[in-house]
Amino acid sequence: MSAPRWHTVCVQNLRTSEDERQRVLTFLSDCCAGGYLDIDELDDRQSGVLRSRTRGQLATFVADMPGGTGVLPGQGGVPLTFVKQRGGRVTATVLFGVLTLLAIIVLVSEPVFGLLLFGIFAMAGLFGLVLLVSLSPWLAAGALVAWGVKQLRSRPTPPQLH
Repeated sequence: MSAPRWHTVCVQNLRTSEDERQRVLTFLSDCCAGGYLDIDELDDRQSGVLRSRTRGQLATFVADMPGGTGVLPGQGGVPLTFVKQRGGRVTATVLFGVLTLLAIIVLVSEPVFGLLLFGIFAMAGLFGLVLLVSLSPWLAAGALVAWGVKQLRSRPTPPQLH
């Protein structure tokens, strides 16, 4: 199993998320309220933002606005995104399949040892299930806290007037 490889990707070519599009829409609404856009231009830009698929396309709608680059990922206060390259990792499914195949081979060749090995696998699986069930409220609470922190950090910054 090789170590995961990380590389930077051109931010302009990365696909946008719904959260990023929403951040740009809020920014454009604030620009309209500040007098930088009229209603017709706001409607045109908002429909374009909703159709955009990459961060580069998003950039075209805020590039001429004061503080517009601070809303986009990789520019201003929003961090660059790093993408993990796929491949080179053994998944849990493959590992489970190999261990099951090994257990079947041992069970066929040595019945006593195979039954002992099967018992060990069954006990480990049962212990893992009990552990997961007993920790599930804590895992759910942790996921809820992480989601709340993400929501707080993803608030758009208001346009900067210079």
